[in-house]
Parts: sequence; structure tokens; C-alpha cells
Amino acid sequence: MDVKVIARRLMDNVVKKEDGCWEWHGSLHKSRTFVYGKMTVNGITDMAHRWSYRIFVGEIPEKLLVCHKCDYPLCVNPEHLFVGTNRQNIDDAIAKGRMKSKLTWEKVGEIRELSKKRIKGVDLAKKFGVSPKLISYIINNERWRIE
Repeated sequence: MDVKVIARRLMDNVVKKEDGCWEWHGSLHKSRTFVYGKMTVNGITDMAHRWSYRIFVGEIPEKLLVCHKCDYPLCVNPEHLFVGTNRQNIDDAIAKGRMKSKLTWEKVGEIRELSKKRIKGVDLAKKFGVSPKLISYIINNERWRIE
């Protein structure tokens, strides 16, 4: 399919807002946390902001995400999009105050002490509201890798 045809299809589902966001008004994909636009091109379904990036900016490098500078998941404005790793996306969210850590260093110390008392990781995960995987990283003093 011609890039101009794909671009026209994309833009037929966009409402340009005063804040500069291009709000997607087509099909939606609901993740655990957000609602994103979705679009199918040549039998390939992907999120609308990813199609916008491909159309107006270029290919998305392998293993990279298309992130939003504007923090609006339905925005498909290529000027509001950037590619980055999962870690960069998380760092961006933390810098903008959208994501906060559930654990303090004091709680990390408490987790380690409780684990020495043979309290199970799954029980610690429930107590502290985090995943058992994170508890395992803390107990084993491993760096928590999100990438």
C-alpha cells in the first residue's frame, strides 16, 4: 500500500487539538494501563502512534518503543513522538512525575531482613505491593532490569 494512502487513512481518524496533539479517533487497543489507537495496514495491526512514526519519521529501530513527549497515548502527532528503550520510557515517566517507586531504601532493607527470617518472597511481594520477581532481585542484591 502506498505511503500516501496509509497517511490519508491515518489522518482520516485524527482530530487536531489546540495543544498540538493529534488525537486518534479510530479503533482502540486497551492495555492494562492505557488506551492506544490501533490501525491495520496490509494485514498488520499495530498501535496508531507507531504507524504515524513510520509514515512521517521513518522505520522504528528493532527493540525500540515509540514514546510520547506529550504523555497522551492517543496522540499520533509525529512531533510528539520519539523512539527509546523501555528504560528511557520509564526514566521519562519518572522525570515527569507519572511513575513513582513503591519502595524506599528503608523498605528494601526491611525486605532483606524479613527474607533472612525465612518469610517467603510471594508473601513479601503481597505485603509491599510489588512483584515476586522484584522481591527476588532485592533479596539477591541484583540490579532490577526492565529493558
